[in-house]
Amino acid sequence: MQRTASSRCHTSARPQRRAASRGFGFTLIELLVVIAIIAILAAILFPVFATARERARQTACLSNMKQIGTAFAMYATDYDGGFPAWDEFLAQDDNRSESLAGRLSGDSCILGSAATGCWQSKLNPYIKSGAPERFDNSGVWACPSLGSMGERTNNPGRPGNPTEYSYGTNQLFMRYNDGFFGPAQGYPAGRTTPYYRYPREQGMDQPTATIIVGDGGIGNTRIAPPHYFQTWTALNRLRNPNAAWEAYIRHNGGANYVFADGHAKWIKKDNTYPNGPRGGSNSRASYVNTINYFAYDLMERNAFRQIAGLPRE
Repeated sequence: MQRTASSRCHTSARPQRRAASRGFGFTLIELLVVIAIIAILAAILFPVFATARERARQTACLSNMKQIGTAFAMYATDYDGGFPAWDEFLAQDDNRSESLAGRLSGDSCILGSAATGCWQSKLNPYIKSGAPERFDNSGVWACPSLGSMGERTNNPGRPGNPTEYSYGTNQLFMRYNDGFFGPAQGYPAGRTTPYYRYPREQGMDQPTATIIVGDGGIGNTRIAPPHYFQTWTALNRLRNPNAAWEAYIRHNGGANYVFADGHAKWIKKDNTYPNGPRGGSNSRASYVNTINYFAYDLMERNAFRQIAGLPRE
């Protein structure tokens, strides 16, 4: 009788243990549901994390831009309102043909073995970051999102100095008559030949609205005006982001820019560079953006207004 009772006790306890163990188990369907939920959450959250990370990089880049803008302002104060030329060894003080002396001297921004005449090198004493004269564009001169568009992050042509340019100057800011205008567009006869200049505050009519530096400068420390449609062509036709100068979609559908009065801000791509191609339906919009943000003075703005079919100011 004792054995039977003991046996019954053991028998009744076993189902209870099995029932308890089933409470911590998962069927295959339940596991698949959990995995699916995790995958859905990841698909939702990962783009949010990526956007937040790029926001942080955008902010760091904007901080760089503000320092560059301050350096421009300090330089202009020291040089009676003058700004550094894009490449001192190619710049002219008046309307003369461009010289090759800088290219031969080895100090040109893009062709020489040093860049002592480049605008970054002229501003660096006010920033003291990296060594732009030796093509070391680190620190303030490096955008943390460089390469996000597929552009190269190093220059294979300069072993030992691999850092590529993150920022570029406005082509119209540093080059007189880049549109090759003539008397019909208001340019004086005998003063129509394009040349690299030394920009001056006194020569600008809207310094608070004129971009002087922006994201880009890939390969030559310049950014093109909107009507060039360089990035659109590079990304959509050439499939080569290194064929463009500007990087107007580097930060969350826009880019950072410095203006001639020293302030910096992010601008959405449609407000600077409309979609291409050149000659397409957005050509007029590109000239309007050139007028609003890139033209150097009133004479240049009116020349572009004429092309866009707008009344002169």
